Amino acid sequence: MRKLNILVPPLPQNDLLLQTFHNYLTKTTEPADNYGRLDWLRVMALYLYFNQERDQVFLSETGKILEDWKQMPTAGPLRTEIGYIEQWLMLKYE
Repeated sequence: MRKLNILVPPLPQNDLLLQTFHNYLTKTTEPADNYGRLDWLRVMALYLYFNQERDQVFLSETGKILEDWKQMPTAGPLRTEIGYIEQWLMLKYE
């Protein structure tokens, strides 16, 4: 079997990476559909993974967003992913 070398660029510094995630998560336009919401949840998972600090205001706003999304009739396919993020928030920050 041939050895395959894949070059993966290094990640930016943690502060820059977190700022990029935070900017994406707090942009003024809300995701228009479930694909956009799923992308938002993906970035939120990365933010939680790399973030070592507690921003209670941001986390409470995130909790409100997730609660609103769970109440939407079209959010059925996202309920599992929303639950994962909520569990991660509880485990990491409480």
